[in-house]
Formats: sequence, structure tokens, C-alpha cells
Amino acid sequence: MAKIEMLTRGDGLRIFMKDCPFTNKVMVTIGTLAGSASDPPDKLGLFHFFEHMAFQGTVTKSAEQVAELLSRYCISYNASTGKLSTQYYGTTNKRNFAKMFEILADIYANSTFPEKEFCKEREVIKNEIAMYKDKDGHLAFGNLARILYRENPARQSALGTSESLDSINRETLIRLHKEFYSWKNTFIIVSGRFEKDELLKLINSNFPVDFENVAPEKKSWSDESDDPLIKKIAVIEKPQREKAIILLGCKTPANFPDKEQLILNLIANLLGQGGSSPLYSELRQKRGLVYSASTVIYDERPLYQMMVFCAETLPKNISEVKKLMIKIAKSHPLEEAKFLEAKERMKDHYECYPEGVGEWNQIIAGIIELGEDVLLLNNFTETIWEILDSITFADVLAMRKKYLTSKRLAFSIVKPV
Repeated sequence: MAKIEMLTRGDGLRIFMKDCPFTNKVMVTIGTLAGSASDPPDKLGLFHFFEHMAFQGTVTKSAEQVAELLSRYCISYNASTGKLSTQYYGTTNKRNFAKMFEILADIYANSTFPEKEFCKEREVIKNEIAMYKDKDGHLAFGNLARILYRENPARQSALGTSESLDSINRETLIRLHKEFYSWKNTFIIVSGRFEKDELLKLINSNFPVDFENVAPEKKSWSDESDDPLIKKIAVIEKPQREKAIILLGCKTPANFPDKEQLILNLIANLLGQGGSSPLYSELRQKRGLVYSASTVIYDERPLYQMMVFCAETLPKNISEVKKLMIKIAKSHPLEEAKFLEAKERMKDHYECYPEGVGEWNQIIAGIIELGEDVLLLNNFTETIWEILDSITFADVLAMRKKYLTSKRLAFSIVKPV
């Protein structure tokens, strides 16, 4: 399999290439290492607003022309505002690769944020905020982050509020673009079927060399992993609901080395992933208390990381489900045989991942955010297997004992009024 190549241009622009000759697709991601974690306190939602406005016209194209070209030359396209990066991406076939790259680059580098589009797009985002307020899972997760974290940006929504959006104007976006979209802060990821020489010509044409560009000041935040909880439980009551959502979560360090990260993933797998897991078996299969139950790792490392046990249930079952979730998280007996099976399942997973162009772009972007060496992914499967082989059952028990404790665990519940 072709290896990932990385080039750093003299002006700091970083380019990551992964040739995947087995596909006819090619995916391009153009991103800046800045996201909603960098929103000013009085302008929450700024980076997300910027992402929306980037599609509303460039120096040479109107919003309508941008939309028409994206629809014509992309199989799919979108943009996303994370805590630590903002990314613009698209997928197409090899034949349309150059056209797609040019329009994505134009959006990223040459957006003009037309004044006439501001009011309309601000209302679009307010509709988006309203949409998420009606999603109980989103509300429960946001509430959980706010009782686990005191200052970490994990507690704030990338969308902002209606009030904060009203404080954002065109001049604010122009300043943000100049500061955070410099080439030194920009990365380009291309995976799939493409010609390297063509790609480099496209990059140099659409991202002219600029030795005067300046990287923004790097920000850092504490992951607060050892700080006390703000509250043990947060409850939201909503009208016209039939079910309750229960989340039980704890913070873990966001800068775990690879071995500790895999131990954490093993704990989540053992306790709450799959139909034979204790969480699913005890809550649904044995007692019929829930429709769904699972354990997930929510993270944007190196900013924050949480292990979260999730369940959906009828309101009458809330008390019993809570007690069982606590018991399963803290003290349900784990078996070494199940631990060995979980390691084999993880090996099976990583043997097939990453594979598609979307998976490659996603994992490369994640490593860039972490500030780690992307080229280590060239031995990804072998490295993961080697680390998994080194993990013992005692390692899993020790980490569980350290992090899944009464002092660290908190509930977030959304239920009917």
C-alpha cells in the first residue's frame, strides 16, 4: 500500500498526500488549525459563522456560482467547525479533481463575506441553533460537558447563541481570515486517485508562496481531567416527550499516550459496546428497561476527552437505570477471557481502518490536531497491534479503578416534564 507523503513548503504550508490507487475517488480537505475553542467570549459561534459565510461568494464568484460549481464537480462536499480546526472538504472522481480543488481553494483563500449575505446566513444559523435545541441527545451531551468542565471549551457550543451572532460583522470575519487562515496555519490533505505533479501545480497556483505570512499565536487549555466536578447531576425537562435520555460520564486526560488511549477504548468496548456488553445485556436483554444502551468516547484531543455511558428509557425507569449504570461502570465484574476477545475485535477493526478516502482524511486531520507525526500512520496497523499485545488485563482494571469512580462520574438527563 502506498505510504503517506508530507511536504512542508518554505512558507509553512503543509501538504499531506495518500495515494489510493484502488479507488476512482479523490478527497480534498483544506483546513486551518483554529476552531470554536478560539471564539472570543463575546462572539461565541464566530468560527462557525465564518465557515458558513465562506460559501457566500469569493473575489471572482457569487454565492450562486460557488453553489453551482460545487454541485457540478463534487460528488459530495461540506465544511465543519471543530474545537481545534475548521475544514472544507469535497469528494469527486479523478476527472474532476482539478475543478473541485480550485473551487475549494477559492472558498478557503478568497472569500469576501458579502454584506448582503450576512443577515440571511445569520438567520440560517439561528435556525440551526433551534434545530439542535430540539435534539435531546445534543442537549444532554452539552449539559454533561458543562458540569464536567469549568473553563475548557468543551463546555461551549460551536454554534454560539442568537445574541452572540448578532455581534459578528463583516470586519470581524476579515480580521479572523487574515489572522487564522495564514499558510503557516493551513494544511491540505489529499487522498485517493490523483497525480502528484498535478496536485502540486494546483496548490502553488491557488496558494501562492507567501514568505511574509505569520502563524497565529498558539492557544492551549487545561484538560481539567483531575479537577472536581461542578455538579453530580444536571436535569433538563422538556415538554411533549415520551422518553428520557441518560448520560453517565467522566473526564479522562486528553493527552494519553497511545497505549493508555487503547486501554481506555478497551474499557469502553468491554463495558458498553455490542449486544453482549454488560450495559446492553443488563439494561435491555435481561430487564427490558431501555431501547438503546452504549458506551462511547467523546473527544477532541488534545483539548478534552470523556467516557460516556448512554441509555434511552421511559421516565418511570430513570431511577433503576441510573443505579444499574453506576454499578456497571464502577464494579460489574470483568472477565479476562472477554478482555482477550475485545483485543481481537479491536485488531479486526484496525486491520480494516483506515481504508476509504474519507477515513484517511479524517485520521490524518486528527493527528495534525494532536500535533503528532502524521508519517507514523504509515505503520498504523502494525503499531496498533503491537501496542494491543502489550496491554494486560491488569492495565484495564487499574485504569477503570482510577477513572470510573463516584468522584469523577456525573449524570446528565433530559426527560419529559
